[in-house]
Amino acid sequence: MATRSIIVTLDAKRPDPENRPVKHRDPVGWTFAHRAKIIGAALTILCLPRKPQANAGIRFVDWWDMVGRPVEMLAGVRFGEMIGRNRAQDREERDIETVLTILHAEFGDREFTAAGVVGLLRPSFDDGKKKQAEDLRDALNSVVRDGKPLGPDCNARDVGHKLGAIRDRPVKVKGQVLTLHGKDDVRSNLYAVIAEELV
Repeated sequence: MATRSIIVTLDAKRPDPENRPVKHRDPVGWTFAHRAKIIGAALTILCLPRKPQANAGIRFVDWWDMVGRPVEMLAGVRFGEMIGRNRAQDREERDIETVLTILHAEFGDREFTAAGVVGLLRPSFDDGKKKQAEDLRDALNSVVRDGKPLGPDCNARDVGHKLGAIRDRPVKVKGQVLTLHGKDDVRSNLYAVIAEELV
């Protein structure tokens, strides 16, 4: 939803916003009474002449070209920046990014098993990877909340359940798209993190 929504924060600057003075006591009635003027103003905005321009990072290109861009030109808002802030606040996407970044750093594009990930979650005290193990465990537990939370005694089955839930969910990381692909094998589930250049 982060790329489909624009978050608007209403700040009445008082603890009892229901008691603040308002310009129109009956906003629905006022809108009906002025609907021709409102629709005319909206159509004028949509007909605003504009030169072709590259997309501003919006998934819905047609909407941005017809509606978003004219509003940006008049109001000075930047929908691409607003959606970018949404993505930064999207916990699930950040957690998947953490998991895939760690797995890609450890395994590259080689195949690995859930048991291999268990090894990352149980580092020896002298290999300096305790923080990485904690980050990986926290991210897997956060992004997949159903089932048993991964603890220090987790097993390959528990980890496989978590990895299966984030398969084929791409995330953007430093100019690349990382995706966890899985290959069902008779003996075990094999995974690989595929990195592709962002087009």
